[in-house]
Amino acid sequence: MAEQKPLIIKLEHGNNAQSSNEGMKIQRISSSVSAYHFIRLVSVADNKINPRSARENGITSDIRETLEVSPNLFWLMSKGLLIATENCKILDRGRVRLTTEGDREGIMDGGHNALAIAQYLVTCLFPEAKMFKTWADCKFFLQNNEKEIIKRFNDAGGNNTFQFSIPIEIIFPSNENGALDEYYDTISQICTARNTNVQLKQATQDNQVGIYDILKDSLCCSNRIIWKSGQAGDIKVEDIISIAVIPLIFLQEEKKLPNHKSIKALNAISVYSQKSKCVDFYGDVLKHPAVSTKQEDKYFLSDTLVHSALKMVDDIVRAYDKMYLSFPEIYNSNAGKFGRISAVDQKEKKTVSVPFLTTSQKTDYKYSAAYFLPLFCGIRKLMYIDESTNTLKWKKNPADSTFNFLDLNCGKYIEMVKFLEYNPQKVGKASMMYLEGLDVFDAFLNKK
Repeated sequence: MAEQKPLIIKLEHGNNAQSSNEGMKIQRISSSVSAYHFIRLVSVADNKINPRSARENGITSDIRETLEVSPNLFWLMSKGLLIATENCKILDRGRVRLTTEGDREGIMDGGHNALAIAQYLVTCLFPEAKMFKTWADCKFFLQNNEKEIIKRFNDAGGNNTFQFSIPIEIIFPSNENGALDEYYDTISQICTARNTNVQLKQATQDNQVGIYDILKDSLCCSNRIIWKSGQAGDIKVEDIISIAVIPLIFLQEEKKLPNHKSIKALNAISVYSQKSKCVDFYGDVLKHPAVSTKQEDKYFLSDTLVHSALKMVDDIVRAYDKMYLSFPEIYNSNAGKFGRISAVDQKEKKTVSVPFLTTSQKTDYKYSAAYFLPLFCGIRKLMYIDESTNTLKWKKNPADSTFNFLDLNCGKYIEMVKFLEYNPQKVGKASMMYLEGLDVFDAFLNKK
């Protein structure tokens, strides 16, 4: 862990540490902080450990109303902040010294409380400023204006004016041998369990333990994906993971994944119809000890074959957008007018963006991916395992500019779409469509 400058804050209701009766080497302090020490704390503490990222909603509005109307009741009405820290030293006069900036430190729960309190204080102290709506904007303002915030806070009368206490709970390892390791091993579980006001999605939990890191680092659209609940973005993480499993399905079909009951078989149909199942499958593969090593509470991908498969996902995502643009023309070249299908919404010329935003190109049609997903999943035929390097590679990369989906012979595939009455649900869930998708790409590779 990088060296951090510790923060000293005063606790209003004592700084006594509580230890577990069950012999856990993790301690906690239950207390409160004044508005002044809240400012100092949240100006430094981040919420990287929190599976959600707070943003403006009805909850934050209600919290601000409490602070405005009955601040004296806030200590009783709010569950406050849950802080995780790797280092906590109990000092005299009710003070503690702690670090809050590490990957496994900071605001573990209570992100919406922190955002709402900060909104209230900044609105009072900076009436000229526009109220921030997200935690990211809040942090940016606090970090860049901390000294001025404290100056205006003191000039306004300080805690005598802002008379409310914020409940705080601090979780930290004891001084015993092995305590920090125990903290690392359990902190993600504690965080997940505490965030119970809304059930955490499996994808959000998986993001916390690092199994999406390879995708975050390699996808061109990574900064537009909502990796954690409440985070700003245009693309749902579940949509990405449902595409990312395509090369893993290929490895499964080739019997190259660990043969273990923890990894249940996944059918390509799930790419369209069961995104939650795709998330579970991805997690089961990446968490398997033969695929990733677990260090503390994080998983680190170690299997070269799975690593190479996931490095292909950027190509797959680009190819997906490419097929979204191409499919109307594929259809028109075989069957007539794509825009006449009742489930297809034809827009003004070139106004519809592609699903994963990998290109600025636009199309005239907004339509369900069900129409082309069975065909698209056939790209597994373009993959092969290089035995000399134990890596997954392309025979032909569908994302390359030289690859044209219009070169595929999709006549039978389109006839099958007609047979299914152009119903996207029927098309997306029909096993015969996925078999035909494989046949289309197989024929493409074998044509002379």
